[in-house]
Amino acid sequence: CPEIIISVLMFHPIRRRVQAEYLVLGSQKLTELKDMLFCPRDYVITHDYSQTPDLFDRQSLIRPPTPSKSAFFFINNTFYNDMRDIEADDYSSVIMEWIESSPERLLNSPRLDKFQKADMSNTSFQDISARLGYPYLYCHHGNCEHIIVLTDLRLFSSHDIQDKNRYPLLTDLRLFSS
Repeated sequence: CPEIIISVLMFHPIRRRVQAEYLVLGSQKLTELKDMLFCPRDYVITHDYSQTPDLFDRQSLIRPPTPSKSAFFFINNTFYNDMRDIEADDYSSVIMEWIESSPERLLNSPRLDKFQKADMSNTSFQDISARLGYPYLYCHHGNCEHIIVLTDLRLFSSHDIQDKNRYPLLTDLRLFSS
């Protein structure tokens, strides 16, 4: 099967403007993109060091952050969860339980019955069915929600960076001031 390249836009969770653009290979797992996604929230200091400032690791501000352990992509009625870490939470379980808790909800909204779950570490981009230009959801840190849009799909060619280890490839990053 020939390799494909997909362009992915990621939007800022609050400003709803394009924050970053990536190129991913069709053969890559969704987790490979998830681990590359840039979000300012990954840099948030989560503890109060005002009483013990010497314990704060200042190097953590310049080191790349560790991606959120728990996250999902919601694409075409499927929650692709990242459950690689034993401490990861299945954020989609709350939504699935809410759907299943009310049979009348399913009667009033039959499309809710079509929601599924899958493991993003076992799913490559070429395995999913997605529409170009359609908004999908990436959720991490419990409630940080980014719209993602697949904007282009093409065959891998001699004009592309040939080292496939460099993908997913960040092609554009827009930083916003507060």
